[in-house]
Amino acid sequence: MCQTQTSVSGSIRDDNAPLPSVTVMNSRQSIGLTSDLIGHFTINASLGDTLEFSFIGYITQQHFVRDFSYINILLERNVEEFGEVVVTALGIEKKKKALGYSVGEVDVAGASTNRDANLVNTMQGKIPGV
Repeated sequence: MCQTQTSVSGSIRDDNAPLPSVTVMNSRQSIGLTSDLIGHFTINASLGDTLEFSFIGYITQQHFVRDFSYINILLERNVEEFGEVVVTALGIEKKKKALGYSVGEVDVAGASTNRDANLVNTMQGKIPGV
């Protein structure tokens, strides 16, 4: 049986705005792409293919291709809370207690209440070397 392949187009957004650079994968054909700056995408697919939409900080969503119309995808934020993580050289993550040296800490609440538009000025005196 020959499956008709054509392109599927659509837009991806969250509750507030279009989402750029969302990964769109056709899992059956192992092809993928990213959405453009305004959340639009066009990908090759056949009827019955599954498209997977993923973006950092959002819940991955799957869409079953039933027809070749324009589809709108609404991604939901993933509201998991992360524990304390320290990123060291080359992106190696370790717990703060496992390090053999001191680590500077920044109070997020204090940084957000500062009225200075320059982040470096906000961090001055709070982090060594700034």
